[in-house]
Amino acid sequence: MAVDLAVGALVLVGALLHAGWNAMVKAGDDRLIALAAVFLSSGLAGLAALPFVPVPAAAAWPWLGLSIVIHIFYVAGLVGAYTHGELGRVYPIARGCGPLLVALVAGRLVDEHLSPVQ
Repeated sequence: MAVDLAVGALVLVGALLHAGWNAMVKAGDDRLIALAAVFLSSGLAGLAALPFVPVPAAAAWPWLGLSIVIHIFYVAGLVGAYTHGELGRVYPIARGCGPLLVALVAGRLVDEHLSPVQ
């Protein structure tokens, strides 16, 4: 039970952090600089965690690289979307597109198919 509460709390903190940095980017005068600050701080946190996690398997490296490339396009699109749209519209669309795209391409890319209920 305590573990469930801790996991739930961490999920909520993660959601608040994510929504917070999106609001910061939207409110900033220079959205690219705001995003750079967010990614620099998260990168530093990631570097601090490196001694405590194992190195990814060799088979994961191409997927990590592809993830980086996709994320660069996502961030560029996010900056553009926040330039022209409101946070209340852009944020839910941007957050919802990732899982939708994964569901759409997973079958072809890694032969992972969702059931109709899923």
